[in-house]
Parts: sequence; C-alpha cells; structure tokens
Amino acid sequence: MELLEYDSCGVGFVCSVRGEKSHQIVRWGIEAVKNLTHRGAVGGDGKTGDGAGVLIEIPRRFFIEWLSEEGYEVSDINNLAVGAVFLYEDVRAQIEEHVRKSPFSLLAWREVPVSKSAVGESALKVMPKIFHLLLDAGKVPEERRELELYILRRRIETDRKLRDKVYFASLSSRTLVYKGMLVAPQLDVFYPELNDQRIESAFCLFHQRYSTNTFPNWKLAQPFRYLAHNGEINTILGN
Repeated sequence: MELLEYDSCGVGFVCSVRGEKSHQIVRWGIEAVKNLTHRGAVGGDGKTGDGAGVLIEIPRRFFIEWLSEEGYEVSDINNLAVGAVFLYEDVRAQIEEHVRKSPFSLLAWREVPVSKSAVGESALKVMPKIFHLLLDAGKVPEERRELELYILRRRIETDRKLRDKVYFASLSSRTLVYKGMLVAPQLDVFYPELNDQRIESAFCLFHQRYSTNTFPNWKLAQPFRYLAHNGEINTILGN
C-alpha cells in the first residue's frame, strides 16, 4: 500500500542494553543523526539548519579531568551536575546569585569550545555564548537532585531580569545536551569535543529538526531536556 503520510523530524536513539558506557555509543548516535539530514531543512548557505543535537549521559571522566586540570575539586564525581547554558548576554553573576540560594555549590563555568565556521551566517548572527555550568550536588540527596535542579532552573527562567538572556538546553545530574541551529553533519564539527574518546554514554538520543509552524532558532533545536519529539507547535510553550 502506498504511504501518503510521512513524519517530518528525524529522531531516534542508540543504547547499550547492558548499560555500558562507551564513546562508540555516542559516535553511533552522531552518525545516525547525520543520516537523517534529509529530514530537516537546510539554508542557502548549506550550513544553517532547523537544528540538530544529541542527549547523552554526563561524561564524568571527561569532566573530572577538566576540573582537575583547571584546579577545581568536586566532593565526588558522582555528585557533579552540569548545565548546558545558552547565554545571549553575560548574566553569569545573576545566575550565580540563584545558585547561592540553592542547595548546590558552584564549581565553575566552562566555556564550551565551538567552531563557528561550522554554522551558517544567519545562525551565527543569533548564536549565543555556550557554557557548561558545573555544580556540586553533594549536599542534596540523590533522589532529590533532579527536582532541586528543576526548581533552580525555573527560578532562573522566571527571573524577569534574565528574560530572553539565558536558556538551559539541559540542567541535570544525569544527562547533557549538545545541540544547535545547524545541520546534523556539522554537529561534531561545531562541538569538536564530541570526538573526544572520554565523551562516553550508555545511550544517545538524537534529533534532526524540520521546523513546522515555528521559526528556527537555537533554543528550539532538539533534543530538549528530557526528550526529542515531533510535536512542534502543540508543545512550544513547554519546551
């Protein structure tokens, strides 16, 4: 029977059924999303896209080595929480005020290395600064960490002084998102650390966006903080 209806966005995941972390899982996820490039739109410059990205587990070996090299200490590597933060203005000091009022301890801001040549001109014009916010969750019971991080994020997001100045692609003690307003083949070029063998995960959720009824921007690239989907306009306010 001829199919007359098709989905738009390209979405999927790769995982280890044994829960074993490896860089290979991440590589498979990235290669998979590259093979879904045809499911998204591409700008005339060949680099600006509706958005693509991956959601993986926090690569703890990668971060513990970075923290050590930079002279920072975390109470235990399993207490590390990481935020992937898009900053449209430098409001780190204001974000730190909210962190101080939370049960988390600020470890460091890490500016994520990116290759600007991997994105198109129109995406570059509106590109935010991208940082990792590293927090110590040692004082928070493990079963409450995701809830407390959600509360912290919402307090920052609802701060009127920070409106439209900051976006959390993720803020978790478990997962981390790498995404952008680009096409899938540029993902590990824009984020060169995705090629680092220390970037390990037991799963990789990937997404190539096809913008439907919503204009492309960095925030609406997927995956989102917990999932990747093809819902578009029906869920825009919740994303």
